[in-house]
Amino acid sequence: MFGRGAAEGPGGRDRAQTDVSLACANARRFNGPAYSSSYFVPSADGLGLEVIEMCLPLISSGRVSGYAVATYALQEVLANLVGRQLARSQEISFTEADGTRLALHGSARRGVRMFTAQQLLDLPGNTLVLRLDSWHSAPSLFPNVMTALVTAMAIALVSVLVLLAKDTRRRLAAERDLADALAFRKAMEDSLVTGLRARDLQGHITYVNPAFCQMVGFSAEELLGHGVPAPYWPPDRVTEYEQRQAIRLAGNVPPREGFESVFMRKDGT
Repeated sequence: MFGRGAAEGPGGRDRAQTDVSLACANARRFNGPAYSSSYFVPSADGLGLEVIEMCLPLISSGRVSGYAVATYALQEVLANLVGRQLARSQEISFTEADGTRLALHGSARRGVRMFTAQQLLDLPGNTLVLRLDSWHSAPSLFPNVMTALVTAMAIALVSVLVLLAKDTRRRLAAERDLADALAFRKAMEDSLVTGLRARDLQGHITYVNPAFCQMVGFSAEELLGHGVPAPYWPPDRVTEYEQRQAIRLAGNVPPREGFESVFMRKDGT
């Protein structure tokens, strides 16, 4: 606000006599504050201010004894009420209903896109529009590069996930085929009437089929993992069979040659 507020009659101001008189007449009718239309006050430096008058009736003993008239500079109202942070990135202005700009505060960078918000201020005796303008410039190179990198990483991640899904399906298919092959092989071995037995390089039994278990009278659990001497070896041939086993493990058995063995059942027969 600039100027002064004083108790005086409706004709007490030389400047904007008509507007002040109308505002005070409205204040008397409203029994409260009323505003005049804005007008321009030039200054000595060639500039000036857009101002608005507010007239407040002074009531004494139920009667109007005078008026308090205050003059507001619209530019100062914006400067005092609008925060600095908002003013650095936006333009805030008072305009008339037809869009004529009366006062402006703040400075927004110009850009390719502008966003505008307006709010109607319906004051007693006058109407103003509070307008806010914001400009969005075109994205700089750095945000574009970052966006491209993020997009490329997202595409790469999706591609990796797709490849992993395909590899997982192939692995599952191979595992199913292997399981089917092993099941078929086990079924074939279990159906044989010839006894089969396998040992590792240390001489421990690693596999026996049902026919071999039936032949020696021992269960698979009793034979698996058993080393030398085997429980089905006759006691009088243990030394001979140990020598054979050493020859086998050394890899000195000629191709297509073997040994004839005699096994003893669990019951001693």
